[in-house]
Formats: sequence, structure tokens, C-alpha cells
Amino acid sequence: METTIKKPKIDAIYPLNAMQQGLLFHHLTEGEDQGFLTVQCVIDGPLDIALFKQAWKAVSKRHEVMRTSVHWKNVERPVLLVRPEKEIQWSFLDWRDQPATEQNRSLEAYKKERKDLGVAFEENPLSRISVIQKESDSYYFVWECHHLLLDGWSSTIILKDAFAYYASLSSGVSPQLPTIPNYTSYRNWLKTNTLNGAADFWKTTFEDFTKASLFQQNTAQSLGKTPTSYTNKFTVQTSEDLKSLAKHYKVTLNTLFQGIWSLALAKCFNTKDVTFGTTVSGRSIPFPNIERMAGMFANVLPVRTLFDISHSFQFCLQQLQSQQQGARNYEYCKIDEIVSWANVPEDQPLFDNLFVFENFPWENISSGDLTVSSFESGITTTYPLTVIFKIEDCIQYDLLVNTTVIPTAIIEWFLNVIPTIAVTLLLNKDTSVNDALQQIPIIPSALSRKRILDDLQVQEDFEKKETTYIAPRNKVELTLVEIWEQLFGINYISITDSFFHLGGKSLLSVKMFALIEEKLGVKLPPTTLLESPTIQALAEVITTKGNTDTVAWKYLVPIKTKGDKTPLFCIHAGGGHVFFYKSLADAIDIQRPVYALQPVGIFGEDNMHQSIEDMARDYADEISLVQPEGTLNIVVYCFSTAVGLEMVSYLKSKGRETHLIVADTIAEHRLLFDKERLLIRVTAFLKRFFSNPFKALYAMIGFRVMFYLKPIRVRLFGNEAEKNTEKMRLHLVDLFNAYTWDSKIDNVSLILTEKGDDHYNHEIVRSWKPLVLGEIIVKTTKGQHATFFEDPDVLHTAQAMDQVIIES
Repeated sequence: METTIKKPKIDAIYPLNAMQQGLLFHHLTEGEDQGFLTVQCVIDGPLDIALFKQAWKAVSKRHEVMRTSVHWKNVERPVLLVRPEKEIQWSFLDWRDQPATEQNRSLEAYKKERKDLGVAFEENPLSRISVIQKESDSYYFVWECHHLLLDGWSSTIILKDAFAYYASLSSGVSPQLPTIPNYTSYRNWLKTNTLNGAADFWKTTFEDFTKASLFQQNTAQSLGKTPTSYTNKFTVQTSEDLKSLAKHYKVTLNTLFQGIWSLALAKCFNTKDVTFGTTVSGRSIPFPNIERMAGMFANVLPVRTLFDISHSFQFCLQQLQSQQQGARNYEYCKIDEIVSWANVPEDQPLFDNLFVFENFPWENISSGDLTVSSFESGITTTYPLTVIFKIEDCIQYDLLVNTTVIPTAIIEWFLNVIPTIAVTLLLNKDTSVNDALQQIPIIPSALSRKRILDDLQVQEDFEKKETTYIAPRNKVELTLVEIWEQLFGINYISITDSFFHLGGKSLLSVKMFALIEEKLGVKLPPTTLLESPTIQALAEVITTKGNTDTVAWKYLVPIKTKGDKTPLFCIHAGGGHVFFYKSLADAIDIQRPVYALQPVGIFGEDNMHQSIEDMARDYADEISLVQPEGTLNIVVYCFSTAVGLEMVSYLKSKGRETHLIVADTIAEHRLLFDKERLLIRVTAFLKRFFSNPFKALYAMIGFRVMFYLKPIRVRLFGNEAEKNTEKMRLHLVDLFNAYTWDSKIDNVSLILTEKGDDHYNHEIVRSWKPLVLGEIIVKTTKGQHATFFEDPDVLHTAQAMDQVIIES
């Protein structure tokens, strides 16, 4: 007999909103799930466990979110799936034999143990409840849930409804709870009522905004780092005085503390333009009865405080409150939309610190013979610094800090500065912004030291790239590099770099997949990143999914892919490496891409080119794939002059327009030893000798000793990378010496450094004349040949190159 298996009934399927996508991303990628929430309270009275379970079953039936699971595997986009029923997992413990102090320790250990179990989003149940008896008629209530499904406001709604059901069941009376809207009707309302005026509001809010002050100077950070908590509080009297101060200023207490936080940030970063994020409930929109709905409606929005130091602090507070009242109409806006409306580059976040004002409607509940009190809930954050103000009899503020980003000295400074600002305002309610800032102690030097260390780390990481960098090998990988450079705001991304190790977060992942769909025409589910976190792995997925044929590259190294101006193609120098062009990419026009060409064999491969001609043809064919139309601008330096000359000659035979840019280099080095040039060199040496004989001799002898001894040292004691570089250098010298200088090209731009003897530059120009049929453009800049691509000389180099590049 054939058995028919009934499919489980599904009440509804919803897509995840932006906040939920971000929380799912963090849940899947970080070491510790910061979205895990533990809601707890104390129940006093004769609790009937059976009725209590019935009450929660009724709550599950009333609120869809209590019957919702999350699914992302084998689907194009993650979804919320609502079932008609969903069981809650219950645990009952008896701790009456433990002393009160021991119970507190046991409770914290128990919550940690439960958190370590994690959340299985796709399974039942998502909610877990523990009832722990502490005395004869007193219980700890512990409810484990997740921020992806419930915000703080919603947890209070659920609890109130649960105890309302319990009271009704206890008295035998049907509960009279108001009807709540359907989530589908809420989504339909959003589709027809959102974004009206939102773009204009956020554009106005961020008018003339340039760049946010950030604690985190580079995108890489400690992933999954549990924030460290620091707590301080005001006295009862000061708390009452601050509440009265808010009334005096005619602002809310929330606005007052936002203003205090703004002053602290302004002093910290020495700026009058402050931005930070703030959490909003998402329930200010004019959708009927939204305050009764439970789910994930909360959002994070930017706050901008633009101080005028001549104004009173009260005036600035009222301006801030006006901005916040306007923002209440747009609490549903996604942060990436706001960034685009603010006209801020995608690699420039608006903020990296979060302000939280806890105003959840917690209050003691009477339910039959029960009294419910001592409510607690958690805060989730992925920002380096989060400040939380809790409004009780004694106003408390907590700092949640990623200590790998922010030094302890800075944390202590913030802990002490908040009460300092509060006292300043209480003593002089009419203070100006300038006077208030003057009363705040200066920031410890630790922050500036941290920034210096960050910059040094970036430089160290870059130097390591010299041997670990793997360039894109085809068009798909290059497109992905372009996307990542755009998102992260950094260059020199290797195809083996991990999205997460670069500091990738949920918002960037959403943007990344949108750009992949736009530029490569392939839709990928967000979970693709979990199994394919590198460009190399992602490209393989895209190639397979899109049935894309890719042409492999061997030589191309993207130094900077961002920008819509004509790119620059830079040929390696004598050692084969190309990363010295890094500083040029940083200094040149921000909209100009910079690519380099690196020879096969630089990492020890055996199939090195056997002639300049072969090398030039391969390089020319590869850059033509990157820029199929328009004039190709090719930069040569030192020993790459022959390669560039031959590339231009080859491309000319193919009908391509080219432009050779020569960086302070003579055409054929062997001609340095002809009679005229030898005379120039001897004359220059004699000038240096009579000016400073010791220095002149030391430089000449030291150079020659190092020239001949270095290969011996590398051969005997060098590491593998050094040996490969030396092998490549000697091979390139052989190719260079074997090259016949008989090609003719149409135009050349020479960028020359200012030299003590004008004869040097004259000879460089003269060396190129037999090879150039057309015009030779000469630009002279400050600096020296050896530091042509180093700070600060590279700034002049970049400026000169931008002037001579032929735009397509």
C-alpha cells in the first residue's frame, strides 16, 4: 500500500529585511553570535507551570514571529517561514538548596552555557524557556531568543501578552487582547508608503558632508570579537537634575544624551561635524497599531551633529531634536540607501560607533497572583564602540568596546568625560558649545598612537603582499577585484584574500552581490560567501553558474582598478617586481586605474620569456583585453624601456594608438659608456668629489661593492623570494642586452627629475630621438631618479603623468 506523505502546512513566507539579513550574515560568519538574546525576569507568587505553558502556547498562536524559522540553504534569497504551530522548548530547574549569592553565579553560568548551544534557525524551536525555582514562590524566568526575529520592544510585547493570557487562564476568563495587524498588510503598506521624501531628507541632513571621523582606521578587524563591557552611573540626585535639565532645554532625555555623546566625539576627534548611529524602534511610522506587533522592526540610522561653536548648546540640542523628529518618518530606510543619498563614497562609512537609549516599555506586571519584575535584556552590536544609556532611578551608561580597535586609555577617557560634560551643563545651563568643549579634557595620545600603529600595520601588510599577492587571472576575477576595491576602499587585493579577513560585514556583502549581479549578470545567494570567501573561489562559482568562458591572464597586476579615466599600464623594472608602483596609484588622480605587468618567473616558475619581443607581445595582448579601445598609456622605468618600446611597436602594427611615458630613464643603457656620456659622468663625479670627497667615494665604491656582492649574498644566504628575484633580475639583464634597438614609435613623453647637471637630462632626451618619429614631450619635476616613485617625490611624478596621459 502506497503511503502519501503530507507536506507540512506553511502559513506564510517572507523575505528578510535589511537588518535581518545583516544579523543572519553575522550569525553565519562570526565566531560568537552577537544576536543571541537572553530575556529574563523574576516571577514572585504561586506559579502554575501547566497554565504558564498554556499561556505561552496562546502567545505563539497570536504572534507569527513565535512560529517562524529562517532558511537560507538552497534558496536564492533567505526567507522567513511561518508555520501554523511551533513548540517551545522548556526546562525546569530547582535551585532552592543554593544560597542567593550562589544562585546569581549559577544563573550567569547557566545563561552562558545556553548561549554556547547556539540557535538552530532552521529547526524547531527557536525560543527556549527556562523556569528556575529560587525560593518556594519565587522563580527566575529565562527566555532565549534571537535578535534576528525579535527586537527589544517586541520582547516586552510578548511577555505582557503571555502574562495576560496566564491571568485569564487563572481566573477562567477569556483574555481581551486587542487585534494585531497582519505582517503581510504591514509589508504591503511599506511598498506603497515608503521613500516619500526620504531621499530629500537624508540629502539635506548630509549636505556638504565629506568624511566621518572613525575609530577604526582600516577595515580589517578582529572578527567575532566579544565586546568588553564597562559601566558607570550617575547618582540619584544627578540623575534627577539631568532629567530636569532636559526639560529646561525643551528636549527629550534621549536628545540630551545624544548631545552629550556628540560633544565627547567632537572633542575626541577634534571636529565640529560628528556622526554616529542610533537605534530606532521602527514603530514611528503611521501604520495602524504597529506598536502591538512583535518582530524585527528596529533599525540603525545615522545622526549628524554639526556644531557651530558660537551657538548655545541648547540651540544645538534643539536642532538635533528637530533632525531626529524628521528622521522618525523614515525609520524604515536602509543604511545603504542613506549612504547613496548622502553622496558618500561606498568605502566611506557614515559612522562606526552606536548610541543606544533604552526606552523599552519595561514595567512590573501583575498577572493573577503573580508579580513580575527585574526585567533584563541584551544588546547586540558589531561596532567598535557602543554607548548605552539606561534610564532608571540612577541613570546608567555602559560602553561595549572592541578592545582590539580602541585602546584602554580611550575607553577610560570616555567613561570619565560623560559625567564631566553633564556637570558642566548642570553648572552652566546656558553654556556655548565652545565653552562646553573647553571644559572637556583633551584626548589621551593613545588614540593618535593607535592610528600610527594602524598605518604602520597597513604598510607592513602591504610589504608582505610582495610575496603573497596573486593577481586576477581573468575578466571575472578582475571584475571582482574592482568590486572589492570599491567596497573596501583599499587597493592591492589578492584573489586569495578572504572577504571576512578584510573586514567584510553584512552591509558590504549585500552591496557586493548586487554589484556582481549588475556587472556579471549572475545572481548568487548570500551563503555563497561562507563556502567561497575569496575572489578566486567566488570567480569559480560565477564561471560555473554563468557558463562563462574566461581568458586567463598571466601578467596583469591590478594596483588600482577604481575610476573611469583612461588607465595607466606600468611595466616592471629590473627586478621584475611591480609593487613600487603602489605609491603612484595612491598619488595619481583618484579616478585613474593603475595596472602593472609582472613577468612569469618572479615566483620561481621556469617558463620565463626568452626574448624582449615575446615578452612585449604577450604584455600588449593582455592589456588590450583590459582596454580594448582608445589610446593605451604605457609607463616604463629603468630596465623596462626596451619592453615598452617593443610593445608600442607591436601595438602600432595591430592598428592600436599608444603613448609611451618614460620615467626618468635613458633609452639604451649601454650607451652610457660612449665618449660624450662618459665625459658627463666623470665631470659630475669630480664636482661631487671636490664638494665632499668622502661622500662621493663612499657612494661610488659602496654602490659597486653592493652591486657585485649582493648576488653572492643572495645565492648563499637569501630566502626563496630573494633568490627568485635575483634570478629574474639576471635573466632580464640578459634579455635587455640581447635586444636590438631598431623599433620606431610615434610619440613619447619623458618625465625627468631636476638634476644638478643639465647635461644629464639633455642626454636622456637625445637617447630617445632616434627612436621617435613624432613629438617628444618633456616634463621636469622635483625629486631624484632613485626616489621617483617614493614619497614625497611621487606626488610630483603623479602630477606630471596626469598632465601627459592621453585620454581615450
